[in-house]
Amino acid sequence: MANRSRISISLPYITAKLIKHQPHVYTEGDLSQLFLKGKKKWNLPAAMNSRKFVEALEHEGIINSCHLDFGTEWHEAYYLTSSPDYYVVSKLIQNSYVSHATALEFWRMTDVVQDRIYVNREQSQTLSKSGKGILVQSGIDGAFKGEQRQTASVSNFDGKQVILVKGKSTNQLGVMEANLQGKEQIRITNPERTLIDCVVRPAYATSPEEMADIFKKAKNLISVATLVDYLNELDYTYPYHQSIGFYLEKAGNYLDSEIDLFRTMPIEFDFYLDYGMSSPAYSKKWKLYTPASLQ
Repeated sequence: MANRSRISISLPYITAKLIKHQPHVYTEGDLSQLFLKGKKKWNLPAAMNSRKFVEALEHEGIINSCHLDFGTEWHEAYYLTSSPDYYVVSKLIQNSYVSHATALEFWRMTDVVQDRIYVNREQSQTLSKSGKGILVQSGIDGAFKGEQRQTASVSNFDGKQVILVKGKSTNQLGVMEANLQGKEQIRITNPERTLIDCVVRPAYATSPEEMADIFKKAKNLISVATLVDYLNELDYTYPYHQSIGFYLEKAGNYLDSEIDLFRTMPIEFDFYLDYGMSSPAYSKKWKLYTPASLQ
C-alpha cells in the first residue's frame, strides 16, 4: 500500500511529464529515462525499478501497451491512454498518415463510427514507378467485375482492426498536420485527398450510397478546383473523374461550373463506381455503372 500511495501522490507530476513528451507514444527506453530522472524528485520507493514503474503506470490507467503484428512487420510501444486510437496507430507506424474512412470520420463527413483504423504508408518512388497502363474496355470490365484487391497488412488494436494501406508514392500530396486536444498532432489526408482516396479504393471507405451523401456534406470543406488539381497530379490510369463528377452531380449542391470541370475531361470508356456490383444501373452522361439505388 505504501508503494502504491507514493506513485499515486506523484501521478499528476508524472502525467504532466508524459504529456510534455511528444508524441504520446513511448518506448521502454523513454519510460526508463523518465523514471531515472524523476525517481528522487517524486520520492518513489527505493525498491522500485523502471519495470515496476511502467507496471504501476499501467495499473493506474495512465499508459497502456500496443502491439501491432502485420505478419511481415510489427510495431510495439506504450501510449497515453487519453490519446485517440488513430493517433496511437499513426505514430506507432513511422511515415504513415491517417486516411480513407478514418479520415472521413475525422473531418466529420460521415456520422458512421468506424470499427477500422486506416493508415497509409506510401511505397517508395521506385516501387511506385510501374508506369501508367494503357486502358482497354475489356481490362476495365475484368478488373471491376470482382472484388477490390485489399492489403494483407491487418492487425488489431483496442477492439478495432488496423488496416495498413501501402499506397503508391504521391510525395504526400494533400497530407497535412492536424491538431488534436492535448497538443497532439496527426498527419492526415485533407478533405480533398480523402475524397479521392475513397473513390479510388471504395473498400477502404464506405458504400457508394453513403459516399454520395458524403460529397454533399463536404461542400463547405473542399475546393472542387483542388480536387481537379490533385486528380491530375495523381495521374491514375483509370478515369476516376467520371466517378467524382457523378458524385458531385448526385450531391445536388455543387455549381454546374464545378461539375463541368470533370464533365469536360475525356469520357471515353465505360467505368464503374464500385467493384463487384450486382445488376448495376448505367449513367449515359458519365458512362458509369453505379448501384441501381443511385439512379
